[in-house]
Amino acid sequence: MNWKTIGKSLKYGEMRKKIFAVLAMVLVFRLLSAIPVPFGDGSSLRQVLDGLFSNTDGSSQFLQFLNVLSGGALANFSIMLIGLGPYINASIIMQLLSRAIPKLEKMQKEGEYERRKINQITRIVALPLAIIQSIGALFLVKQTALTSSGLELNPNLSQWILAVTAMTAASMILMWLGELITEQGIGNGISILITVGVVSQLPQIIATFATVYDTASSYSIFGLFSVPINAVGLHYALIIAIAALLITIFVVYLNEAQRRVKISYAKRVQGNRAYGDVSSMLPIKLISAGVVPIIFAVAFLSLPQFVGELMKNSARWSDLGNDLSRIFQNPNANYFAAGGREAFIYPVA
Repeated sequence: MNWKTIGKSLKYGEMRKKIFAVLAMVLVFRLLSAIPVPFGDGSSLRQVLDGLFSNTDGSSQFLQFLNVLSGGALANFSIMLIGLGPYINASIIMQLLSRAIPKLEKMQKEGEYERRKINQITRIVALPLAIIQSIGALFLVKQTALTSSGLELNPNLSQWILAVTAMTAASMILMWLGELITEQGIGNGISILITVGVVSQLPQIIATFATVYDTASSYSIFGLFSVPINAVGLHYALIIAIAALLITIFVVYLNEAQRRVKISYAKRVQGNRAYGDVSSMLPIKLISAGVVPIIFAVAFLSLPQFVGELMKNSARWSDLGNDLSRIFQNPNANYFAAGGREAFIYPVA
């Protein structure tokens, strides 16, 4: 990132207006993420969510992953719970259909006007997907509340309609904000909103490192003075921070890696002039999908364990549910100490 270029761009009034407009839309997104969904008894729902996300045995791994992607909307049970999921799914569906339906493939190749028509169809497809995902998310929370804490949420029909309408409308507003950000020319609006949602969870993650501060312990720095820090906790925190930094650097380099293919143009003579006989470089990304495989890998590895938790209450599938929950739980020291091959299935997968 060239900070000098960014600094120079801020001197122009038009650029400042665009940046402030994007920041304002990001602020609207974060404010909407704080609005809760009206669904059932609020106190019981808060009790369920607090219990889920304070659970450290790995049983809420999939929910915690969804919470990070939604920018904390799941933990707050916000109207932004489904977020940009319907629009992203609609985009994927349209891309797949454009390879299967000749008319859509022709529209993609015919220019900007036809591509705008495809974008409009994508928005229309996103609406029913948002309704379906809203119902699924509400049912998921309702079912999880029953299986994890025994609390049964009993919303009436009007509460179901109100909750689904609020979540669907929030998803459509978020899609609109993403397109407005893209129009400002600062970057891809959908990607910016997803990034903001993930980054918004960083303060909470960093706050966990503050637990190394312990007045009952002391840590000597080069034998000169002592600070009230737990030595073991400090070592673990440093290892995690360094590992996270190295992984981030590695992922960025891998994502930006490209193969430069040399293209030579043959020499041709037209009239009294010679054309061609030049070379250029065509950069081809090594991984065109970016970090999408990493995101989907984490999601897929979290899903079997979550499904197992839901199957535990079934008389027919309880054994399979217990096996899935045990095998695909987040590995810990006690699990490896127990021995056997099961502890290595999750890391290898």
